Amino acid sequence: MTLFLIFSAGTVGIFLGRFLMKRWFNHLSVYSFFWTASLAFYTLRLIRYYEISAEAWFYIGISWFMLFLGTFVSIWARAATHQSVDSSQFGEESKPRFSRNLKFLSRVIIVLSILSLVTIIYQFLLIIRTFGNIGAALIQANMLYGARLTGEISGIPYLGSLPLAACCLAGIYTALRRKITFLSILPFIVVGLHGIIVMGRWNIVIACYLFLTALLYTPHERFIKRNTIITFILVAILVLGTFILISSSRRLKIHFKYELEDMETVRSTILFLPSFYFYFSAPPVAFSEYLYIGEEKFYPGSYTFKPVYNILAKLDLAERLPPFNLFINTPERINAGTYLREIHADFGPPGVIIFPYVLGIILTLLYLRITYRPSVIWIVIFAHFFVIVCHSWSVNVMKHGQWAVSILISVIVALKLDSMAKEE
Repeated sequence: MTLFLIFSAGTVGIFLGRFLMKRWFNHLSVYSFFWTASLAFYTLRLIRYYEISAEAWFYIGISWFMLFLGTFVSIWARAATHQSVDSSQFGEESKPRFSRNLKFLSRVIIVLSILSLVTIIYQFLLIIRTFGNIGAALIQANMLYGARLTGEISGIPYLGSLPLAACCLAGIYTALRRKITFLSILPFIVVGLHGIIVMGRWNIVIACYLFLTALLYTPHERFIKRNTIITFILVAILVLGTFILISSSRRLKIHFKYELEDMETVRSTILFLPSFYFYFSAPPVAFSEYLYIGEEKFYPGSYTFKPVYNILAKLDLAERLPPFNLFINTPERINAGTYLREIHADFGPPGVIIFPYVLGIILTLLYLRITYRPSVIWIVIFAHFFVIVCHSWSVNVMKHGQWAVSILISVIVALKLDSMAKEE
């Protein structure tokens, strides 16, 4: 019965999102898809999870509803102010304000990628000094990953975040060029190299979200041809291969103390597939358990605005926050408890209602702006806020410094591109 209700809510959400936003790749459908998948995997119970509490189910449902409500209110408000969705009424103002100076955009992508390579080389040298050679580092991948988390092997501050901005801009560049080029792929190569060096996969996933969102929402003529499809497949293989390499090297936990015998069938398909099942299905359970045990007490907004707090801490104007959330037993231990965990810890129950509502309003207003009066600034902001939706089933990405640096760099470049458009 629970699985039926989850699939019903997810299906309604996906199709309602398509109806309201006029396209399949929209924040409502994507949110519904990921949450439906996560909750559906939980109901399979391949691990003896604790039951999700009624309180947690309520928060999951109300936050889902409020995201849709914020979207509906924004669309209704636009209609009420007589701003028709017929783009023809906007005349010349509705034309894209993109600078056709692709040379500048390509140079920015190259510069960001080169600067990212600097920190990769720097971390590579640290790893060689620590482990002796790269082979030994890969063999001890989990130790390497732990050294990065503890700061023993850290790169040049902020440079490791630049590939994310490059991927977002590469999405716009690809849409304007109407074909996949080397500059479309270059940021992914850099992200992949950085992921292998630090044994991290988070940036790879976020880079894909940013590139795809920017690509699809940049106004362009259709350019899907045979060569384009083949190139997309090759890029997907590159990204997936890097992801699998990192997962294999880290020897992600493949046996769980509380798993069922059916998990052995999953393991026989791909050795580390049980880990993906766990990381995808456990966060809602962790959120439920968090509601029981609570969170360490910090200032309101400590998670949502963590990059700001970190800067204040370096200036001795605030207490330093822990780098990661506390682990929670589900009964298997995990520190990701959906974005609702951080929101609830920051703002309490009202935040679980207000945050998704405001997020729905922001994304919808940005979508309407992009649709009828597009400019680069709105697209890069939209792409980064879209990532919050894509990762909402796991964590609130706003707490990550990479996200904050990426949106800052992307906005600076976008402002320059839009100023160029006005001069043309």
